[in-house]
Parts: sequence; structure tokens; C-alpha cells
Amino acid sequence: MDEYERNNKRVRSKLGRYMKGKRQSTVEPVFGTLTRFMGLRKINTIGIRQANKVIHMSACAYNLKKLLKFVSKKHGNNGK
Repeated sequence: MDEYERNNKRVRSKLGRYMKGKRQSTVEPVFGTLTRFMGLRKINTIGIRQANKVIHMSACAYNLKKLLKFVSKKHGNNGK
């Protein structure tokens, strides 16, 4: 019970609330996109190292997709 209370205190602190807001606006939308639209509901690998590779490759694909969208807008050709 002591660890539970310590964790609650940490999460409810000013820094904890700030970090939660930061995480919700930066990391969680990416994970939502990866799981919902890019098929990462389940990782079919053995071991944490292999799972990390899958996540890193998925994050690279996500970032490249965003970059290409940004570059096409910047040059005005709308991706065509």
C-alpha cells in the first residue's frame, strides 16, 4: 500500500500533471495511430529486443509519412 500511495502522490504533483499533459499531446497520439491505422495491435516477435525493433521501424515509417506530407505541402504539389 505504501508504494501505491507514493505513486499517487507523484502523479498528482505539479510535475506529474505536467508530464501527463506532455505525454498525452506527444506520445499517445502516435501510439494510437500505430495501433489503429498501421496494424500494430499485436507484435508477433519473441523477446523485448525484437519488439523494440518493430516499434522503432513503425515509428520511422510514421515519421517518414509525416515528413513526406509536409514536404509535398511545402512544395505545393499536394502529393501528386
